[in-house]
Amino acid sequence: MNSENSKTFQLFLLLLTKMTSEKQALLKKNLSIISKKSFFFDLSKHYLELLENSNNFDVLIKIGHEDNYKEFYAHSFILNQRSNYFKKLLSSTNFIKKKQIIIEKKNISPKVFNIILRYIYGGILDNIDSQEPKFILDVLIAADELNFFEIIDYLQDIFLKQTQNSIQRYFTHFYDVTSQYSNFTKLRKYVKNIVTELPHIIFRADDFIGLDKETLLYLVKRVDIVIDEIEIWDCILKWCMAKSNLKNKDIKDWNIDDFYCLGKSLEPFLPHIKFEYITKQDYSIKIKPFKQSFDQNVYKKIKEAINLNEYIDNNI
Repeated sequence: MNSENSKTFQLFLLLLTKMTSEKQALLKKNLSIISKKSFFFDLSKHYLELLENSNNFDVLIKIGHEDNYKEFYAHSFILNQRSNYFKKLLSSTNFIKKKQIIIEKKNISPKVFNIILRYIYGGILDNIDSQEPKFILDVLIAADELNFFEIIDYLQDIFLKQTQNSIQRYFTHFYDVTSQYSNFTKLRKYVKNIVTELPHIIFRADDFIGLDKETLLYLVKRVDIVIDEIEIWDCILKWCMAKSNLKNKDIKDWNIDDFYCLGKSLEPFLPHIKFEYITKQDYSIKIKPFKQSFDQNVYKKIKEAINLNEYIDNNI
């Protein structure tokens, strides 16, 4: 032991003698944890080196398709031990006794699978907390499909932390994912809270037009949404135009079929829009141009709700 290490060791002994027995036990426990972490780090590093430098791969995994495609090589004995999904797959009669096993997964992107494969070998999720929330959701979906349930809570926490101030950018995709995967309990609870307590966030989501009809209809029926009724109309109109393939078509170029298709899309929502809270000016600019989409009786009721009878002539 050199002189510097000797001094450090002597200081440690001096510190130890001045501690209570409880503090000594705690220090020893922490040192033990540090030591274990160090061992894990070395193990993780060695297995990742095996992934990156080995020539003894016996599994070829084809990930993605077309322009987003990549081939990965792996070891069947590691896949078999680390993943119940791969264990079950590799034990099937299709793969037994084959010199090289070929697996295809078209629904997972190469970037996502690279994260998962490195987790399989090294027990780490490389820089996942610096990724975009949508990518984290994709990793979550892959982890669920490949039966890595032990990292699902962790990934949910990372996603929620990343979206604290930007949930409106991803809400519809986020909502769809949570409705499909029962294991994402933390995300489902968060979505339920938004739908119940903060529904205006959904109307202002960047990907609002991706929302399903049933959810949108549920929101329109609500009486406690703290946004102007004209904003709700704007959102519904935008959603219906997208569903009718009219989003990028100038209304000047619409034909009678276009107005009809928009009217059919609007039909379920109209009884629940509070037109009485829409101003005459907003009516003229944002509702009147689409009057050909309404049934005559419905349009009459809209005008009556906005109290326009004294304001407009019979040609409107």
